[in-house]
Amino acid sequence: MDRSKQYRKNAANSLMLSREGSTRAYQDYWVTMAEFWFKLARHAEEKESAVADHQDEADKGMSRPVW
Repeated sequence: MDRSKQYRKNAANSLMLSREGSTRAYQDYWVTMAEFWFKLARHAEEKESAVADHQDEADKGMSRPVW
């Protein structure tokens, strides 16, 4: 499983835990954790996209004939 999917899964689990909380502090903690995991997932997706874009450009450069 790639990192962003795992981070999103962690965010979902954190939200589930927040719903089970009996105190406001417990709920707030897990909502904060969910937000953290979601931001981390977005960051990982952006990084994966940048790496893929860079690889695409490198692949295009290698496909040109060298004279």
